Amino acid sequence: MISLTGSLTNYIYREAMQRRHVLIIFLALLCAILAFFGSTVMLAAPVVSAHAFVIGSDPVDGSTISKAPSVVHIYFNANISAISTAHVYVFQDGKPIDVTASHSTVSPSNPRQLDTPLKHGEALPEGSYEIQWTAVAHDDGHTTYGLIGFNLGFSGTGLSGTPVLGPSTSNNLSDMRAFSFTNSITILWDWLVLLALTLWLGLLVTERLTLATMDQTSPLLERARQQTLPLQRLCLVGLLLGELIALVLRAMHMAQSLDGTFDGLLIWHLLSQTYYGTLWLARIALILVAIGLLSWNSQLAKRRKNAAVLPQHYTAVWLILAGLLVLTYALTDNATQNLLLHISATVFAWFHWVALGTWFGGLVYLGYILYPLIAVVDRDQRAGTVVALQRRFTPFQFASIGALLVSSLFLAEASINSVQQWVQEPYGRVLLVQFVLLSMMLLLSLYWLLTLGPKLKRQALLLSVVDPELPARRARLLAFVQTGRGLKRIISIQAWL
Repeated sequence: MISLTGSLTNYIYREAMQRRHVLIIFLALLCAILAFFGSTVMLAAPVVSAHAFVIGSDPVDGSTISKAPSVVHIYFNANISAISTAHVYVFQDGKPIDVTASHSTVSPSNPRQLDTPLKHGEALPEGSYEIQWTAVAHDDGHTTYGLIGFNLGFSGTGLSGTPVLGPSTSNNLSDMRAFSFTNSITILWDWLVLLALTLWLGLLVTERLTLATMDQTSPLLERARQQTLPLQRLCLVGLLLGELIALVLRAMHMAQSLDGTFDGLLIWHLLSQTYYGTLWLARIALILVAIGLLSWNSQLAKRRKNAAVLPQHYTAVWLILAGLLVLTYALTDNATQNLLLHISATVFAWFHWVALGTWFGGLVYLGYILYPLIAVVDRDQRAGTVVALQRRFTPFQFASIGALLVSSLFLAEASINSVQQWVQEPYGRVLLVQFVLLSMMLLLSLYWLLTLGPKLKRQALLLSVVDPELPARRARLLAFVQTGRGLKRIISIQAWL
């Protein structure tokens, strides 16, 4: 009795310390996120993304030229779509006059060049000129805009022309970075879409691969399947709605940069004249097929009156469907569009999302679905079930961690060329924060896989060799439950990170 009382006292003390450690971890995570947002606002740096930004023009931004051009050329860092446009204005008596001859066109020989013909040719008046451009990236469908100025003969505003080449002058970075409602909603929806994709992918891999060799008729997997079916449906519906809203937000952003009038034709132009539109249509088709297949599986399970039995001959279909869906996101990834090694970057981006989904989804499945059910459904066989789950999940967790580290290092090394870019550029700062969070998850995973997991297995084996009526059995059961709860907390923290 004294031994059992001492064990209970130690258990209560350790419970309090573990709660305190969890609180400290969450506070540290919150401070890191706040520091990241503060650095993004305070440090103005060039944008590194798959959007189309001006890197040059003819005439050069800020220059004074002696002969009027017949065509204005604007050069971008990424391919642009035919929706892109530009207007050239000359200032006379303080009023802008449009001297654009016709609609801008993308150069047939260079998909990153926008050509705008001018009226009157060499008869254009001397003075100050402004080029107001709006570009829609061919790869990701995002809209960018800015202003390019040059002087013909002399400056009509009394200012001397100074040639300045680069995104800091030709691109309207301050407005594009502004904390507006449209920008905030766009970022939020992109985040929700990727969260739904990652969670659905992880649930699919866990059920179809990780738990495939376990007894599918066990009460534990029956109850787990009843919970994951609605969750998978929620993820797929969230993906569908998220993609629809993301498309509308892109069209709204493009309308704001043009004349402020939203037109349904803008959505059609995005779908028909951009690479993003083609991938978007393929993505929607794959999501609808996945929703239909999931509904059909649910109806089949109801007729069989066993929701846990998964038709294993459909596993290959599900995995191919998920792989193609992830591929559509990998093809529009920022790193994929910016790197010269496009095929290699696409492959590593695909492995990155698959590994992240397997890792994240497996943690959610263990921490929020299986472990809470073990205490209710499999109380008598709790020790053996936990050991079996550990044995099944450990190889997948190690494999996903390794693939995630390799793909992340490749994408970071190919995108960042100098140490200063980690701090001076927003893309570098985002990668830095991701590596910090990834390191925290890695440490927690290693603690789980190398310390708590083997400890839990040893305690489970010791339980089976002790008489259930002896006090030693109750003490070891208490230690086993304590270790299991610690493991559950570690998994929950990883899932939140």
